[in-house]
Amino acid sequence: MDATEWRETSIAELRRPLIDRVQLQDGEAVLVSFFESETDWYVFTSHRVLGVSGGNSYEAGVDSICEYELDQFKLPEGRAGAFHLRLVLSDGSKLKLKSEAGKASMAPIYFLRTFQQLRKRAEQVAARDARNARA
Repeated sequence: MDATEWRETSIAELRRPLIDRVQLQDGEAVLVSFFESETDWYVFTSHRVLGVSGGNSYEAGVDSICEYELDQFKLPEGRAGAFHLRLVLSDGSKLKLKSEAGKASMAPIYFLRTFQQLRKRAEQVAARDARNARA
């Protein structure tokens, strides 16, 4: 997985067209960014998911992501393309994001999988601590 070959996706930095568009908050770090066009881009940070999808702006706290669904993200070797990633938020709303397919698809997928694992573990620890506090 050579991220330098990805056309529209970056890890741990903003894509060049996003540098003047995205203002990071104190203590916030870029984890994955994607820029295809003015109407389709996103940034996953340590605190938020923000961007534009089909020309519509959105911003949500990363802790509000409950589920995600993927379209076909694997493409024949060397073929460029995109897939759709759908996020379900805790308030029931859904975000549909366009993302780079192929090897670059692993960046947002690993972000989401890792976040869900961390969230599940945090919920387990909170439940254990609550039980111990009652005992």
